[in-house]
Amino acid sequence: MLEPVTDILAEFIVEETNVLRSSDIVVPVPPSTDKYVDRGFAPNDIVANGLERRLALPCRQWLYRSSGLPTREASQEALSEQFTTKRGIDLSGLSVLLVEDIWTRGRTIPICAEKLRAVGAESVQAVALGKTS
Repeated sequence: MLEPVTDILAEFIVEETNVLRSSDIVVPVPPSTDKYVDRGFAPNDIVANGLERRLALPCRQWLYRSSGLPTREASQEALSEQFTTKRGIDLSGLSVLLVEDIWTRGRTIPICAEKLRAVGAESVQAVALGKTS
């Protein structure tokens, strides 16, 4: 199911946005550790890797997520503490396309963008496959 969704997303990015012109790398948002264990895979990784092939942008696993309260239950501070960047990376001057599966409260993407900017990312744009309320 994620392959056709990735095709649609790639087509949307190319035809309806300027994201491709202003992105250097694709970085997936890591799922909660519980979701990863339950599913056995990370949808964002699959989509980001698919975008790498379709858009010719390198995909990098530069964000990590430690265990903690589920996103909906965690405070802003607790949620932020769950995310870290890969040690030693320097994104100076790079523009990042962040890939998220579901936008719920709108907290995860800004937290991840902040973490990437802290290691030098010039800009961070994001795409999400869906939105809940």
